[in-house]
Amino acid sequence: MNQGPFESTESIWVATAPSTDYPPVSGELAVDVAVIGGGIAGLTVAALLKEGGRTVAVIESERVGHGVT
Repeated sequence: MNQGPFESTESIWVATAPSTDYPPVSGELAVDVAVIGGGIAGLTVAALLKEGGRTVAVIESERVGHGVT
């Protein structure tokens, strides 16, 4: 089945951004805050916490920025 121009299930920024792969965390990781979810909401919270001086880890099972907040 063909998709029309407005039927994509992928956001424009995910579709056009280069793919990045991050290695899984191994061992212990000590941070002030762990943000679960690397969608736009999780990344925004992580960036604001980082600007506020916190150490932050973003935990994402899929592609960062892929979530549908």
